[in-house]
Amino acid sequence: MKKILFIHEMAEVSGIEDAVYTAIRHLEPGRFGAVVACPSGPFVQRLQQSHIPHIAFNFRMLALKTTLPGSSYRVFNPFALLQKVVEGLRLARLVRQHHIDLIHTNSLSSHIAGLIAARITGIPIVWHIHIYMLHLLYRFWMPDRIVFVSHAVMRDAFGDNPPAKASVIYNTQNLIGADADYSAFHDVRSEFGIRADKPIVGLVCTIDPVKRIDKVLQAWKLVLEAFPLAHLLHIGKSLTQRGNEYMTDLTILMQSLKIEDSVTFAGFRSDIGNILNTFDVYVSFTINDTLSISVLEAMVMGRPVVGAKSGGMPELILHEQTGLLVEDGNIDKLAEAIVRLLCNPDLRHSMGIAGRERALREFSLDNYVSKINALYKELI
Repeated sequence: MKKILFIHEMAEVSGIEDAVYTAIRHLEPGRFGAVVACPSGPFVQRLQQSHIPHIAFNFRMLALKTTLPGSSYRVFNPFALLQKVVEGLRLARLVRQHHIDLIHTNSLSSHIAGLIAARITGIPIVWHIHIYMLHLLYRFWMPDRIVFVSHAVMRDAFGDNPPAKASVIYNTQNLIGADADYSAFHDVRSEFGIRADKPIVGLVCTIDPVKRIDKVLQAWKLVLEAFPLAHLLHIGKSLTQRGNEYMTDLTILMQSLKIEDSVTFAGFRSDIGNILNTFDVYVSFTINDTLSISVLEAMVMGRPVVGAKSGGMPELILHEQTGLLVEDGNIDKLAEAIVRLLCNPDLRHSMGIAGRERALREFSLDNYVSKINALYKELI
């Protein structure tokens, strides 16, 4: 059996961790085995529940650029690269100790340190690119294979001429089965005190400025003018200090807009099927989203999606068929799209059905698993 070392720098659980976990859980039995090197935290707890071997490994989160004292000018930080070399040496030791045959990395720090370890030990490495990276990274650091989660992210890296070693493997969702029994879900409305006559617009994302929840709240003020009874339900939590500060700003914004009674921040939930089943419309307004697993989950649950026309969102949402795409950053257009769907139950239903069929066909678990395993077979 060939052993794959999955290296990850984050301890929390978000969309990237879901993708990593899905790949590990569906390695071809008898052919590939997994070992995960990452910090302790909720992600490790999930690994332990599935009896997936884990090695505690902490990364130093140092910026590749730093600000000079007394100046706003940012320069290259040599200590960050030195730290990656040290981490690469530590990982190379783990590779030899655990007889690893291939390395699979999923974040910037792990890409650099993992590549150093791979070159020292002479084994292949796969970079899985989930977010937009520094273009400089691709110019000087080239792994054996690069997997992008969307064509938008690959175009950002290489333009219209990607190298042969680059490919796109779309994310999948693995929390909700294609044959989910909707009638089995409990009443989330009662839990949050949202009356049956109040339409719910929802979003599932971490609390971070890149998610542009503030723009959604500003649009929500306009939505309420047409639908005073509508309720906005957010699922997710902050993972960083920046996120905590952003949540404070969002609270102040809600109070200034006088919309706090029509908005609920419910925190992290594991019962995403229950939550999505309650939404009438799903919203995602993230800055240049790469390929949102939460949007895929909403589609599988038959929910029409309103999204920003940027990043990988147009690869997910077919405008006027499975949802509505609006001009990136345009609050008025976002509000108009939400109101249009709330006004038209038949349109919501038809878009939801079309979105579910598209998600199960184009972004299926089988497609994802077969492509990931085929990639490994090419290399080891």
